[in-house]
Amino acid sequence: MPSFQSLVSLLITCFLVLPSGANAQTPAAPPPAPQTPAASPPPPQTSNPLDALKIFVLEGTAVSNFIPDRVSKMVVVEVRDKNDFPVEGASVLFQLPQTGPGGTFANGEHSRTIQTDLRGQAAVSFELNPDAGRFQIEVTATIGSRSGKATISQSNSLMPIDEKKLEKQHRWYTSKKFLIITAVVASGAAVAIILATKGGSSKTSTSGPTIVITPGTPTFGGLR
Repeated sequence: MPSFQSLVSLLITCFLVLPSGANAQTPAAPPPAPQTPAASPPPPQTSNPLDALKIFVLEGTAVSNFIPDRVSKMVVVEVRDKNDFPVEGASVLFQLPQTGPGGTFANGEHSRTIQTDLRGQAAVSFELNPDAGRFQIEVTATIGSRSGKATISQSNSLMPIDEKKLEKQHRWYTSKKFLIITAVVASGAAVAIILATKGGSSKTSTSGPTIVITPGTPTFGGLR
């Protein structure tokens, strides 16, 4: 059997161990890590109409190309932003018709892209085809998410056109002298019509020649 001293040692040991074990706290489990929400895809980039590019046609609109010249007249456009400032480095796409009157760029292609310069301008010419008639050149300018479009009308002709003569005629028909002459001629024609109308409404005499009778002394033959 254990001795009295052994029992006392055992009791003291239990007295010292039990309170520390009773007061021991179980460490709390760490909180779960917050879940990061899945990143939503970025919204698609849409062009704002207010930020659209403007295309101004400086040369090449409403012109007629002489087919025997083989090369078209120069087409020059200027690209500007919403504040009318020139846009440098914009890509300008010129597109010619696939068939019919028109022409081709280098290597027989129907489209060509030109970068705008410091002034926001891009220029191009093309080789004419033998088809005579009207056609349109589609122009598209792009930089970043901004873009703009324009259409240039031209024609190919087998008849040479004297542009200086046409310009001189245009100046004459729009001059003040021509307008004054036209107004005077129109006024004279109106007056002539009015006078002719009044003269036609008057009555014309239909009586014959006038007979004048002069009174005198009657004469009788002598008595026999």
